[in-house]
Amino acid sequence: MRICFISPYPPQKGGISIYTERLVTNLRNSKVNVEVIGSNTFIFFNIFNYIRKNKPDILRVEYAISMYGFSSLWIYLNLFFIKIFFKNIKVTTNLHEIAREIEILGFIARIYYYIFLKVFDRIYVHTQEGKNKLINKCHVKKNIIKIIPHGTYQFKNKTFLKKEIEDKYRLKNKKVILYFGYITSSKGIEYLISATNKLVKNEKKIADNTLTIIAGCVRQRKGFFKIFGNKDKKYLESLKNDVGKNNLEEHIKFLGFIEDKYVYSLFKRAKLVILPYNSAEQSGVLNLALATNKVVIATKTGGLKESLKDIGILIPKQNSQILFKEIVGLLKNQSKIDEVEHKYKKIVQKENSSKINQILINDFEKILKTK
Repeated sequence: MRICFISPYPPQKGGISIYTERLVTNLRNSKVNVEVIGSNTFIFFNIFNYIRKNKPDILRVEYAISMYGFSSLWIYLNLFFIKIFFKNIKVTTNLHEIAREIEILGFIARIYYYIFLKVFDRIYVHTQEGKNKLINKCHVKKNIIKIIPHGTYQFKNKTFLKKEIEDKYRLKNKKVILYFGYITSSKGIEYLISATNKLVKNEKKIADNTLTIIAGCVRQRKGFFKIFGNKDKKYLESLKNDVGKNNLEEHIKFLGFIEDKYVYSLFKRAKLVILPYNSAEQSGVLNLALATNKVVIATKTGGLKESLKDIGILIPKQNSQILFKEIVGLLKNQSKIDEVEHKYKKIVQKENSSKINQILINDFEKILKTK
């Protein structure tokens, strides 16, 4: 079986790049022949000729509108002609943000995906919500949609640089409440700031021994999507102003971009990981937290509520009061943290990357048998 991916790929940064690298590595370890056309390479602009020369059995596009922008038209045209001239090649895609995109872009996204997805033999999504939106909003045939969860994260290096990050970020003797990821208004970070403010005002003893860390930066965007990048920069400034206005500088730190070598250690050092999202398709950050066995408080949205529905701590979105109460309840009760951490092992076992890898291989084999 020969598979060709079209996707962002390291050294290109971003969650989808990391996701694809992990998937490709696992497939290669399973003796599957895999090639990658990176979205920042010259080959990307000559996809048709590359496919003509290499003739893979399956072509898979890791996709989100924000990732490719107007280059999506170029991808569509290449796939359209591949479908015409190479009928034996199965063309597939994995939609990373379909539910969120339909929610934000509305009718435009519905029409766009109705047309764009016509060229695919198989459409993968990470959540039931994503599948439902494709069927009900974009009128995609349900028999070509397959749900395959994100899978747990695999760290390349599990060296715990405890002293180094404590010195670098001044974390010594502090229990860390961690937000990690891109800074954008859909992430609801203002509710974490508000919850921290309530912690300082109402639980001084706990507040004096904790530090809320906001680790991440504004995503770099190109072309038309720079509009959203400018909006995100204003959002970050408003968050910092909110911290200053409420005199929370000693309790909340903005760390900006985190080097790869410190990511594992930062999660290991955290006491709690907070996902206060207003909307989410799936979360790579959740999988980072699960991989380091950290307790997560997440909002009931998208794939978060699907992954954590049985054994996670889920709260309503946009509710800093409930978030505050959950944080206090956990920090006052170590046995509850221990209990949740133990339960999370069930999720890790269920969504183990090797299991997800085998599910994908089985489905590839299945679609290759269809005419």
